[in-house]
Amino acid sequence: MTETDWKLINKRKSCTLLTHEQMNEGKIPTTPTSSSIIAGVQVQEMLKLLHSDRNLPTLTGKGYVFNGLTHDSYIVEYQSVHQAQDFFSRFTSVRYHAQEDLFAFTFDYANFPRCGADARRVWTVWTNGERIRTFRDKQSGQFVNETVQLTAAFRALFEKYGFNHEEELLPQISANADAGFHKALLHLFALTLQMRNSETGNVDVDYLISPVKSPDGTFFDSRNYKGHTAPLPADADANGAFNIARKALWATERLREAEDTDIRNVKLAISNHKWLAFVQEP
Repeated sequence: MTETDWKLINKRKSCTLLTHEQMNEGKIPTTPTSSSIIAGVQVQEMLKLLHSDRNLPTLTGKGYVFNGLTHDSYIVEYQSVHQAQDFFSRFTSVRYHAQEDLFAFTFDYANFPRCGADARRVWTVWTNGERIRTFRDKQSGQFVNETVQLTAAFRALFEKYGFNHEEELLPQISANADAGFHKALLHLFALTLQMRNSETGNVDVDYLISPVKSPDGTFFDSRNYKGHTAPLPADADANGAFNIARKALWATERLREAEDTDIRNVKLAISNHKWLAFVQEP
């Protein structure tokens, strides 16, 4: 083969849509890694259903959530209208801020027992920027991407159901019993919390955006940072490396605190609660 042929082979993309050259640069195939975990759970569930005579517990009618950040997983029941109303009734406030043209959702984790391990309890998330919604097209069977402008989407939803978004929205949300409204509201809120956004088949679109304001009133967006010398992660791969380095920093501090005679007994495992407290330190 010619030199050109070898170059074309090296540019052949794997299932991660990364070339060999990109993987050699340190980029991580995060999507297939997470997918392999979920695939294992799916196979396990299929085997349970095939052996239904053994009365094994299954996920039928339920959802399975895997959090790659903390390696947590839990089972959820699909929401009814009453459950959706109860979920949002636990929020402190849902308001539109005209000067910023953003909706703000304020909540306290103390009102959500399952999330009680978080170090910081009170949060406000904003409908900042856009998110990429990825879904499978029913006709073609292919995954397609759709960019959603959050504030515009929330405003359109509230106007469709006759809400006055100039006033506090929580009472209006609680009073609405339309299943279509609550399905759309939960979907948009989930997109608001979606920090990593990427396009299927396009490795150039893969960014992190935060719905939470920093102390100076700005929102983190990895697209604002470029290159290896950027002060904050420039993409999702850099964010992973950044947090691995922070874990090493935490472990180094534990080793420094230990006496020389006891250094072999230092425990370098960290609980989710301690990790979240550590990364939220100013």
